[in-house]
Amino acid sequence: MGVIRQESVRPPSVRGRVRRNIRARNIRALCIIAGAVLAVTAATPGCDAPPDPAVTHSRIDVIKNDLFKRVNDERAARGLPAMSWDNNLAGYADNWSANMKAYGFRHSDIGSLLGSYNFVGENIAAGSGGVAAGSLHGAWMRSTWHRANILNRDFTRVGIGVYCAPDGGIWLTQEFGRDWADGMPAGGGGVPPENPVARNDGGNSTC
Repeated sequence: MGVIRQESVRPPSVRGRVRRNIRARNIRALCIIAGAVLAVTAATPGCDAPPDPAVTHSRIDVIKNDLFKRVNDERAARGLPAMSWDNNLAGYADNWSANMKAYGFRHSDIGSLLGSYNFVGENIAAGSGGVAAGSLHGAWMRSTWHRANILNRDFTRVGIGVYCAPDGGIWLTQEFGRDWADGMPAGGGGVPPENPVARNDGGNSTC
């Protein structure tokens, strides 16, 4: 199932816009929903390098790095600037991935991230045991509104959360943000076409 909610909240003197679109789709054992987008006030997000699997050897860190690289490979293929890894967004995403496993597959209230960022978005996905993270990335790229989040020029930061269930199931959350230092989002640009997809390979990063 694919769902997107997009909302732009501007400074108090200007009215915000809300746009919603719903798409439904079955993709083998995968479950996907596309993101939300919002904007408002100030603060400073934390930014750092993504986890280094060469140092941690954590399966979850390997999955995060794989997905982070895939996001920026897709952006590079379209001539878009790379997103920076953001530890605040990644922590939020980790918590939400675990929450979905416990309480059901749905979007978080990403409005709670506003203040630290002026523009935010979210993609979520889940797969049964043995489903590779790269396959879920491929599903996102074939879904109009997930792809729109990944390729949104206004996003400058990303954090990725992974929860590996005891049965091998995988729960993913991508949180996108724009730092206040990068200015207000320009908006527009339309929905990016599906091709070229830079990373069609499923890879072998699994829970």
